[in-house]
Amino acid sequence: MAAFVGGLVIDGATIDAVVEAIDTSRKVWVLPSSQTLGVAIRVVDQLRILGVSAELLDGSEFRLMSSLTSLRQGDVVLSMDVPRHEH
Repeated sequence: MAAFVGGLVIDGATIDAVVEAIDTSRKVWVLPSSQTLGVAIRVVDQLRILGVSAELLDGSEFRLMSSLTSLRQGDVVLSMDVPRHEH
């Protein structure tokens, strides 16, 4: 199985590894860029519906740094961003 994301082909082994990491994690921390905040909120909600402990990392630099101190072994950080096209 493969997926097409943003013009890239992601192989099945990579997809399986990501799903396994999320499924076996203690907690998933979702760190969006400002452009992906809405999608990140949705991802956190959907993970919680599936029974995964998920937390949105959002806010000021101080708040983010304070939240990141809660990371523990077995946690997964999902960083979300989109390519920027400079002119």
